[in-house]
Amino acid sequence: MNYTEAWNHINKTEHEQNDTFFPMTDLDILGPVTFYLLETMLGIMGFLAVFANVLTMVTIFKYQLLWRKNACRYITCLAISDLLMGLGAFTSIIIDNISMSSSHVYNIVCKIKLFVSMMGSLGNFYTFLFLSVDRFLYVHMPLQYGSLVTGRRVVKSIVFIWVVSIIEVCSGIVWEPKKESQLCQILNEDVYHKIGMYLMIFQAYIVTIFVLVPGYGKIVYTTKKLMANEPHPSNLTGAAQAEQRQKQRERSLTLGVSLVFSVYVLCFIPISTFIAVLSQFFSSPLPFGVVLGRRILVLLHRVQSIIDPFLYGLKSSMMKTGYKKLLFRRSTPQNSFEMN
Repeated sequence: MNYTEAWNHINKTEHEQNDTFFPMTDLDILGPVTFYLLETMLGIMGFLAVFANVLTMVTIFKYQLLWRKNACRYITCLAISDLLMGLGAFTSIIIDNISMSSSHVYNIVCKIKLFVSMMGSLGNFYTFLFLSVDRFLYVHMPLQYGSLVTGRRVVKSIVFIWVVSIIEVCSGIVWEPKKESQLCQILNEDVYHKIGMYLMIFQAYIVTIFVLVPGYGKIVYTTKKLMANEPHPSNLTGAAQAEQRQKQRERSLTLGVSLVFSVYVLCFIPISTFIAVLSQFFSSPLPFGVVLGRRILVLLHRVQSIIDPFLYGLKSSMMKTGYKKLLFRRSTPQNSFEMN
């Protein structure tokens, strides 16, 4: 009798005696060395995600010239979503180290993990949706942009993002499982919960692939075309030069946001699909290779939360200046954002 068969035999006996069943955990399948190595990496990535996104939010809130940009307000919303994904890494570590025998505590932490992770994913989706509309209007309707997209409307859209996300998450999570074996599951037989989860799946795949991807592609194509055909600010003088620099800053910010969206698509959709496939096509207990692959995919899923803030600074001179001023406390002039 091998280790897996012995474990199933013990659980079968326990189930017959106490009407409970605890499946093999990843620690049992991977072994302590591999398991805790992956846990350490997940903890480091969670810490980096929290630090980088808190830095992004503080930078935008601290410098009003950044907060006045509509795109930067949406970037703040993205940073909050990525922050939640980073915090989700810590809840995953807590769950992995809590015994399932303490079902009450395990259940509470598990629901917190599902809530935080799903809020981060939905926050990302809705923010990219509204941000695509904002950037599309800026690129294709520059004269009407100021009247169509106001600061008040952006704030209202951000409130809408989080209210709808909370409603969808609450409709998708099973808050009161009927049996111990349902711990940390998202779906149950209730139609209400299934509708909520299917709605999230529809958003994550159909809308993203067939609406957002072509939309951002159109935005990037038009932005690069405009940047190639316009004169360099150094060739202009006075008000024309200042206006051209402003356009360049906005367009570089647009390209930065589009780059972040491409990372979101590359990280979220394939990895989420692979994790779901690995979980559905193998019966419990999962083989060692499947569990290891799933764990590595989860780590890659967290990569987006870490690199997004660096992409903002890479493509946007305004964000780069804000990071430098906050981190190194440089006594730069107030108009440094306008100069870059």
